[in-house]
Amino acid sequence: GTSECDPNDCPEPPSETVSLGFGAVGDNTMEIEFDSFTPVAGFQFDVTGTQLYNAEGGLAAEAGFTVSVGGNTVIGFSLQGATIVGSGVLTNLEYAAVASEACIDNVVLSDPSGNAMDYETGDCVNLDFEEPVFGCTDAEACNYDADANVDDGSCFYETECWDGTSECDPNDCPEPPSETVSLGFGAVGDNTMEIEFDSFTPVAGFQFDVTGTQLYNAEGGLAAEAGFTVSVGGNTVIGFSLQGSTIVGSGVLTNLEYAAVESEACIDNVVLSDPAGNAMDYETGGCVDLDYEEPVFGCTDDSACNYDADATVDDGSCFYETECWDGTSECDPNDCPEPPSETVSLGFGAVGDNTMEIEFDSFTPVAGFQFDVTGTQLYNAEGGLAAEAGFTVSVGGNTVIGFSLQGATIVGSGVLTNLEYAAVASEACIDNVVLSDPSGNAMDYETGDCVNLDFEEPVFGCTDAEACNYDADANVDDGSCFYETECWDGTSECDPNDCPEPPSETVSLGFGAVGDNTMEIEFDSFTPVAGFQFDVTGTQLYNAEGGLA
Repeated sequence: GTSECDPNDCPEPPSETVSLGFGAVGDNTMEIEFDSFTPVAGFQFDVTGTQLYNAEGGLAAEAGFTVSVGGNTVIGFSLQGATIVGSGVLTNLEYAAVASEACIDNVVLSDPSGNAMDYETGDCVNLDFEEPVFGCTDAEACNYDADANVDDGSCFYETECWDGTSECDPNDCPEPPSETVSLGFGAVGDNTMEIEFDSFTPVAGFQFDVTGTQLYNAEGGLAAEAGFTVSVGGNTVIGFSLQGSTIVGSGVLTNLEYAAVESEACIDNVVLSDPAGNAMDYETGGCVDLDYEEPVFGCTDDSACNYDADATVDDGSCFYETECWDGTSECDPNDCPEPPSETVSLGFGAVGDNTMEIEFDSFTPVAGFQFDVTGTQLYNAEGGLAAEAGFTVSVGGNTVIGFSLQGATIVGSGVLTNLEYAAVASEACIDNVVLSDPSGNAMDYETGDCVNLDFEEPVFGCTDAEACNYDADANVDDGSCFYETECWDGTSECDPNDCPEPPSETVSLGFGAVGDNTMEIEFDSFTPVAGFQFDVTGTQLYNAEGGLA
């Protein structure tokens, strides 16, 4: 980078020869020094007198080179086409000495074009060398050799035995337990017994008989813990898993509920299967004595109608109380009380001057109703069982109609609905009744007595005091009311002919104030004007502004 007038005065350029040598050398690591002003794209060399184990760091790692070792050879290159240039540690080698001296030899260097490069190597270095003792150097291995200083790949390790222990020699493992499954009796009570199980081989299904018994139930034990489905029938026990579970180990297989039908129980007709469905070998324990009495067959359930306290074996004859319509229960359905009538009852409850209750009684659901209340003019219906059930109830004339859009029904006793009415006769009766059940079928009914009403001879007319033709003497509105009409000017008249005449629809234009150079155009119209055009003769107009426009 310096400059000289005479090129001959320039310093000699550095050599293109690449220099390799040793840097710091320890007991098992050494630095390889590098010096080159020419880019190096790949290198390979031997370090004689060593067994190399690893290469890391240095200029090679900084440049992203892949560096590997094998035997005493080092190879470095870049998959990305990087190069190394400069001075410093090329790489750090982990080694073991196999001779008393290490030298760099068999060097191959390439430039970015793949051409071989000139090189020079430094002096050899002395190593702390012991004559190699080959053997297994892993202290965890069965054949670890504490004197070995070079691992010869001969290490071997413990084998895991069937019981979880480990041995260097598999022949030293304990003998595995027998593959024969053992079944036998555990604790045996008056009506319960344990089935003992022992197997180191997984059992996927089982079936066996317990002779001398009538079995009623199986529960708990290893089978239940494994999620097995266990069932009994007669003296047979069957167990399997729908999820593919298995049973292994020792303990109670299942607990059986039984009745003795002989003086001795034995396990017989055993079938066991492994996870592949193959039959398994088995052995059974000895038989056991049972506390046996000659069976008395009958119903042994003390909650049954025909419970037999003397029975010792249930014969499936038990029967139980039937629930009656009123919630009571009887063993003989013929002993149930007679159900109430299915006839629906309608009648009057409290009756006032203008309100009346319609009483209802039915143990059969009613889905819709219609009836007349003669002698009345009905105005409204509200409340009662119909409202509680969400029924829509409407009145018209003297007729009441009720139904549910949601399919609700009414059942029970109480006020069906409250009616607002006016008497049009001296007596009111419920008539023309139509009732329907949830299937739309007509229902039987009965109605109560008629009731007297506080009746005045009707005076028909308009009863609305706000109407033009209000009749203060009328007590029954005949629908004749009519009301004031709003006139064009906002006033109201009963007779539209009494409204004032509306103003003319003719639009009026004229002059207002007129000055030397301004004038007002007056406007009068009760009819909306959407546009206008006119001439002002005798003038030259310059502008128009302001006003209503």
